[in-house]
Amino acid sequence: MSNQYFDIEDAKFFELTDPGDECNGGAAPTYAAGIDIGCVKSLSLTENRTEAEQTGDASVCAKVNRTKDYSGTLQHGGLSATLLEKLIGATRTTHTSAGGVNATRVAVNQDDVKARGAIIAKLDTPGLDGAMHIILWNVQIASKPDLNAAEGAFFNTQLNLSLDRSLYTAQSCKGWYDLVEFDALVEIPTTFPGTADYPA
Repeated sequence: MSNQYFDIEDAKFFELTDPGDECNGGAAPTYAAGIDIGCVKSLSLTENRTEAEQTGDASVCAKVNRTKDYSGTLQHGGLSATLLEKLIGATRTTHTSAGGVNATRVAVNQDDVKARGAIIAKLDTPGLDGAMHIILWNVQIASKPDLNAAEGAFFNTQLNLSLDRSLYTAQSCKGWYDLVEFDALVEIPTTFPGTADYPA
């Protein structure tokens, strides 16, 4: 019998500050503290494969069929200026007018540098007696966010993701993502990847 999960309850992004070189015996990567992805709505992943055939002598001489990479989307409700500043390098400025009105500008520019880091999403069991964490070890924000504004609907932001393999020797530097199940409601850690609740 499979375990069931309902709703995506929380998600955080952890910006990569130093990739290190742990896969070649060097220093471990380091990450900034987690930024909440507020009002998270969905997370999807798609495997992209490399498939090719070498033909000759009226036959198939060789075949390749392997994972190329993963792409995905993460959608959340509303606008988080702090999150966009980190994820896509947008410029965030604040201003208070003479009348006391506070304003925040998020300027999305051509030369913005898109962030690299990790994402952890949390799903709960229907009975709220367990949880699953989806750990994306090494994520590149693939493009500027898709914005969705419509009549009679809330404003949503969708981020497009590109996954690289893990930076960690614990994942043999080959892991795309991990699914970790718990028999309790374990929250996402504030620092990455460290939590004693995660098995090695």
